[in-house]
Amino acid sequence: MKFIVAACPLAQIFQEKHHGRLMEAPESMFMSEYEGQKISIDVLWSSGMYSFTLGQPHPIDGRNGTDKCRDINGMMEWLCGGPDGGRNQETDLY
Repeated sequence: MKFIVAACPLAQIFQEKHHGRLMEAPESMFMSEYEGQKISIDVLWSSGMYSFTLGQPHPIDGRNGTDKCRDINGMMEWLCGGPDGGRNQETDLY
């Protein structure tokens, strides 16, 4: 089984839902939790949105249903930039 982790707290600056909080309290970017809530990073993909909790491993194994576009292994490849990490620059904000 593979895992993917949203590990960099700086990813929050690319998430519009975090902008208000970060403008009021920039130091909260480096807290794993803010006011008791876990911080999530949302990734828009062709088949919907995936949410990753900052700092927590997310298991990746196979498809999320029968539709080929729900292939979570494909999403991981796309999200991480391919085998060398240098492809898919549109995902750099995640």
